[in-house]
Amino acid sequence: MVRPFKPLKRQSFSMPNNDRGAMPSQQPTYPPLLRTPIEEMGIQQEQPIQREDQKQPLQSQEANNKRLYLQKMTVIADEMKDEDTQTIEAIRQKINEQVRTTIGLLDRKDTAEGKEEIRKIITQTFYNMAPFAMRRKAEHYIQLFYNDLCGLGPLQPLLNEPTISEITVYGPNCIWIEEHGVERMVDVKFRDQEHVMDIIQRIVSPIGRKIDLMEPVVDAFLDDGSRVNVAIPPIAVHGPYISIRKFVPQMDIDEICARGTFQEEIKEVLRCIAEGSLNICISGGTGSGKTTILNAICRYIPRENEALVTIEDTLELDLDHPKVRSLLTRGANIEGKGEVTASMLVKNALRMKPTRIIVGEVRDAVVLDCFNAMNSGHPGSLFSIHCNKPEDLPERIELMSGLPKESIHPQVAKIIHMVVQVNRLKDGRRRMTHISQFMGYENGKVQIQHLFEYDYEKDRLVRTKHPFRFEKELLEQKIEIPRILKEVGTDA
Repeated sequence: MVRPFKPLKRQSFSMPNNDRGAMPSQQPTYPPLLRTPIEEMGIQQEQPIQREDQKQPLQSQEANNKRLYLQKMTVIADEMKDEDTQTIEAIRQKINEQVRTTIGLLDRKDTAEGKEEIRKIITQTFYNMAPFAMRRKAEHYIQLFYNDLCGLGPLQPLLNEPTISEITVYGPNCIWIEEHGVERMVDVKFRDQEHVMDIIQRIVSPIGRKIDLMEPVVDAFLDDGSRVNVAIPPIAVHGPYISIRKFVPQMDIDEICARGTFQEEIKEVLRCIAEGSLNICISGGTGSGKTTILNAICRYIPRENEALVTIEDTLELDLDHPKVRSLLTRGANIEGKGEVTASMLVKNALRMKPTRIIVGEVRDAVVLDCFNAMNSGHPGSLFSIHCNKPEDLPERIELMSGLPKESIHPQVAKIIHMVVQVNRLKDGRRRMTHISQFMGYENGKVQIQHLFEYDYEKDRLVRTKHPFRFEKELLEQKIEIPRILKEVGTDA
């Protein structure tokens, strides 16, 4: 029996709503980045048996595949980075070998000809050994090798940057800088602690100093006048430490004022007390700008009939004066001989017939020698000291001198006339916070009056109610007293 013919029903297929346009029965395709099968990535992935209702959605599987692929790419990138590191180390060793074997080159590497010859060796060796991919950054790598041989390694670019004022090395991988008064960490690293020690030896050797287990802490300075403090184990528990305070060319008083350290009227106050031969102490914390203010005040010292002697650890003062003699302290050499202290220089300065003695920074009992100079025919002398506020100055000097309070405090009140206090605020700004006068010694205490105090809301110095004590003495010298000193304010 023949069955009747029944036409088949047409089945409609709807395209899925996705970007790939795949049929429902087809496996979705992936963009080129995700086409690599998981098996080719070398990553084993367990495939547990799942029921139909437990299968992951397509988007979840796709995200998982992408994550695994990116992990593989990260591993490949790290391997390439390791290969670059090995290549760089091989080039460095080859360069060092060629420099050492070149007769006499190490002895003249600090000369212009020696540096040029070293750069040629570095360039030739780099192009002979570096792969093509590294040659795209040839200038960077050549300078890197050059800094290792003729500079201070990874610190050299930071030293060359004029906006950076301080550099601190806490470890091979932790370097901080101060720029425009703000501290931040930089992406600059040493190879290891041995590399840090090599740079430390390169810093202390040119000045005849040594650093080892017997002398693990050293103060030094660079050729440009930057001050350096280094410490190594066992004193530095976590590894070698380097602190560099860069030498910054001194600013004139107008530039300091423009930066907001004090307002325009204060310039005349500083001129008045400098011309009036008052003994002035510049007080402040570390990095507050004491030396900058000291240098600015010294610019107001009269050029006629004045002979100056400056005493510093490193040459920072830049006095535009026709008769100035600068003396520098010196540490002991490797044999422990040849040390020249600030106290020795102050005593020697008394024999040089100066009218004023200027000490860059007082740290110890040299303060007694300064007092002796100020009290023996050298009025108008100046010095700077570490102190947080004017009221703490007598106790600070007492600690440095080693004398009892009853002996040194009356001398402080008698010899120091004016105190200019500078501080560094929490946001990094440097501000002059006080201009004070010493009124004498009464009731077992040094009497201090603030002529100007810093107003944090107004960001300026404000005149107080206290009159200027030395107005009569300055008028007798025919020195013009600014109006702001003559008037008194309403602030307590």
